[in-house]
Amino acid sequence: MANHRDSVQRVGAYAICINEEAAILLSRFAEPDCRWGPPGGGVEHGEHPADGVVREVHEETGYRVKVVRLLGVHSNVWHSPDAEVHATNLLYEVAVVGGCLQNETGGSSDQAAWVSLAELPERRHTELLDVGLDLFRCSPPEGRIDVTA
Repeated sequence: MANHRDSVQRVGAYAICINEEAAILLSRFAEPDCRWGPPGGGVEHGEHPADGVVREVHEETGYRVKVVRLLGVHSNVWHSPDAEVHATNLLYEVAVVGGCLQNETGGSSDQAAWVSLAELPERRHTELLDVGLDLFRCSPPEGRIDVTA
């Protein structure tokens, strides 16, 4: 069990990108996890989260994107083998402006795909994906979805 010395703060930036065919751009965690989620990841030191999401989407999917709007923030605590991690994840709506779909090589994800929104219930996916879609659909003024309710 982590103690106070083992507390870590992690800031992430993730993309919700839905096309005209009602498909969402997703990235799949590499083995052993293999869950699908919104492309994105950790923001680098000194990097603005909006720039981080653009970089991460390109790394994980091959697409160049632009930020359309900030959807909101998801905050949760999880335990790694070494620490208790407080993740603060900013979710952005993004639009594709170039590039082509390709899988990341040598990273934390191994596949990228456009997935029909109707297919999502059958796919193993992250809670962050559900939160991002709720933020996209509801646009709560405080930018927060309560996942414990």
